[in-house]
This record gives sequence, C-alpha cells and structure tokens, in this order.
Amino acid sequence: MQEKVEKQLKKIPQVGNKGITLIALVVTIVVLLILAGVSIVVLWGEHGILKTAQDATGKFEIEAEREKIDNVRIDWGTKKVIDKNVTAEDFFDMLEASNIIEDSEKDRTGLTENNTYIVETKSGYAVKIIVDENGNVQIGDIEKVDLEPKIRDIKITTTENSITAKAIVSGTSGKTIKYEYKLENEPESEYQEMQPLKNGSYTVTGLTKGASYIIKVTITHTAPLVEDTRTAIAQEQESDWAYLGRVAKSIATRTDINIDSNTQNVKGKTELGENYNISVGDTFKVRYKGEDEPGIRNVRIIGFKHDDLVEQTVYGGINEKAGITFDFVDFLIGVNGKRMHTNNTNDYGWVWTEVRRSLNGYTTRDPKQTGSAGGYAALLSNSSLIKQVKKEYMPKYNSEILSESPAEDYLWLLSCGEIWSDGYNGGNTRGDARNSEGSQYAYYKKVTDGIAWNSANTELVKKVKSWDSSATWWLRSPAYHENVGGFCTVRNQSD
Repeated sequence: MQEKVEKQLKKIPQVGNKGITLIALVVTIVVLLILAGVSIVVLWGEHGILKTAQDATGKFEIEAEREKIDNVRIDWGTKKVIDKNVTAEDFFDMLEASNIIEDSEKDRTGLTENNTYIVETKSGYAVKIIVDENGNVQIGDIEKVDLEPKIRDIKITTTENSITAKAIVSGTSGKTIKYEYKLENEPESEYQEMQPLKNGSYTVTGLTKGASYIIKVTITHTAPLVEDTRTAIAQEQESDWAYLGRVAKSIATRTDINIDSNTQNVKGKTELGENYNISVGDTFKVRYKGEDEPGIRNVRIIGFKHDDLVEQTVYGGINEKAGITFDFVDFLIGVNGKRMHTNNTNDYGWVWTEVRRSLNGYTTRDPKQTGSAGGYAALLSNSSLIKQVKKEYMPKYNSEILSESPAEDYLWLLSCGEIWSDGYNGGNTRGDARNSEGSQYAYYKKVTDGIAWNSANTELVKKVKSWDSSATWWLRSPAYHENVGGFCTVRNQSD
C-alpha cells in the first residue's frame, strides 16, 4: 500500500523549494496598481465613463429646465400678440404662476447690461433672461448653482385670532427652518414656537383680536444664522383681489361665457396661467376703510358677464361686459344709514339720488360720469379694480319708460328687476316698480325661484355688522304701488 502511494506522489510535478519571490510579488502588485489606475482613469478621469455620464445628466437636466421656461415664454408670446398691454413683467409673473420661481420680483436680479436679468429657479438654476428693445424675451445661459441660505419673503395670512406664515426660502437643503412669534408691544418677552401645518406653513391660534405680533423665521445650522421678521395683526384678512381681477379679465374676454351660462361653475386659467374654478354665490372678503365701522366686508358673486362696460378697453382689447359682478352680503356702512334723496322724493329716479353721489363720489347728477371711482367706492381695498358699468333706471315712478341714457356707476343699488322676475301687476312690473331696470342676476334668479316678490325670503336678509341683525335695505327702483313717491326696499322681514 505504501509503495503504491509513493509511486503516485512521484507522478506529481515537483517545484522543489521554489515559491513566490519578493520581486515577483512587487511586480504583481505594480501590475495590479497599474490596472487599477487604468480602471480609475476609465471610470473617473476627465473623460471617464462616470464623468461623461454625469456631464450628460447635467446637460439633460439643464435642457429640461430650459424647456420648462421656454414653454412659458411661448405662452407669454401668444398673449403678447393678442394683447398689446402684455409686457416682460407678465413673463416673470407667469414663471411664478407656473411654479418655476418662487417670487417674480425677489428671485430676479438685474445685471449691468441693459434689460438683462438673472432669475433663480426653484430647482437651483441661474437663468439669464434678456429683454430686447422691442420687449421680446430671450432665454440665455443656464447653470446649476449652490444657492446660499436665504429668506426671500414671508407670506402672512391672518384671522381675528390666528396668524399663519410660510417663508419663501432658497439654499435650505439639509437645514431646518424655525418659526416663532411674540407680541410686538412686549419686546423683552421670549419668542414662542409656531406649529407646523401639512402644507408647509406654520400657525399660531388663540391670539388677541387686533393685537400686533412679530413673526420670526430662522434658517438654522448656518453661520451666521439667517433670519427675518414680519409684523402681523390678528385680524380678518381680505381676499386676493389682484388674482380675482385677473380672473374677471379672463372671463370678460372669453366667448364661451354669457348670461345664460351664469348658473354653472366657471373654470379656466388667468393670463398668468393660474387655475380658477368659481361659481355664482361664492363669497370673498374686501376691506372697507371708511370711518363708519371699518373692517372686512363679505361680497358675493351674483353674475358673470352681466353688466355693460362704460369703457370697453379696460381689460385690453374690446370687451362689452364686465367679467364678474359682486354685491355686498350685508350692509356696507354701519348703523348710520343714508337717505336716498335730498328732497324726500323719487323724482328723476336713481341718477338724482344722494346715495348714488355718495357711493361713487360724483358731484353732479348727470347720468354720464367720467373719472376714477370716488366716494365709498374709493374706500374699498379693491377700488382700483372696480369697473364702471351702465345701469338702466326709470326717471318717473309712474311711467315704465326707461331713460335713454343709462347711469354710469362704479357702485349702485340693485333694482327690483335685478332681484325678482315678478311684480305687483304682472307684465313688465317687477316688485313694486313699473319696469325691470335691468335683467335678473343669476344669483337672485336662483334664490327667488318659486318665491313671490312680496313673500318672505330668508336669502334676501342683510345685516348691520355691529348689530348682527337684519335691517331694511334700499333699491334704486322708484316705488309705484305701495310706497308712492319713495323708493322700493327689501324689508327686514325679507320681502
């Protein structure tokens, strides 16, 4: 057995005492290092695979950013062709509305070259925008930038007992944003933390109505700390009337909307690309700045494209109708009511009334009026957006003949015919008036359907702000049937 094993062993090639020498080992290592070096160069070098892939990805992302901005530029160019009032400022606003930049003013830097700007996008790119001498927009170089931590703005919304804040920031990757508040008249007091909401805002509730607070936003983990503050009063806040003005302009210029479509939702986009979806009966808030109970007033949409514009070019181009008509849900002024007519009569109808002059700031009784909104109209926070429209009226209470020249007003009182579709004697009569003085608004068509003009209707109740109770409100129609010599009213019993 042993001899057999020895014979087998002799058949195995012998290497003697030779092994891997130090020189061989060094050569092997050098070869491996060279191969590794070649691999690293192939992967990571200036022209390496990974570097080439990174460059390709970066170029792709830049071109994707350019395409987004160029799509906005094309939409802007189309609007500019249609409306000569469209400018480069509208382009920057459209970038904001398209969620490409946070703020059309704060994210834009003017360069030394004429009409050249750098905008910082939300994706972290610096984009050169050139505006030529004809007002046309061109997109220049785009490059990725490392944005410095910055608080560009703090958006504040308030109610009577709460404040909500949302900061517009950049360069905050890996950092924390802290929101705090304290009373403005207690500067030595400690800041208190605000609570986060799901939409990224922060809020604090249980505040004192009318009190002023300091809101502080801090970007932490930076040296030095980046922080900014705003002062806000705990009070009811008005609606965004700049946005609503753009919605009204969009509706006024559309051909698919008319009085007959007033009971439906109206959906669309503004000239800045903002979506809207509004309906007759929707309510909004406007601030009244008069001395008689100043504060927020609720207004309601009562019709789309219902009233004839005095100046048909106010939206750009030619448009016959105002986009949206609102009325006040409750009384505009407080407990100090206004008389309709200085002579306690309804002679010459609406145009001679004291109320008309007070509402619009007119100094004469002429139906046709020029100039901007005055009187109570000028005391509303959205006064610059109110359009002057034509309103029909009856000069004589005992005749159904309408005036040949309609009144031209910014604010007006409703007529019987704009509320009801029936009247004391059928036919053309509306309410207690001999004629309709305009057509019924969509909102009042809906809430008076099936209810006679002289029957109680809770939808017609209007309240005085400080009383929180109903009161009688004037209409512009001269009364004929019940209140001869006066004007029609909706009584606090809502008829």
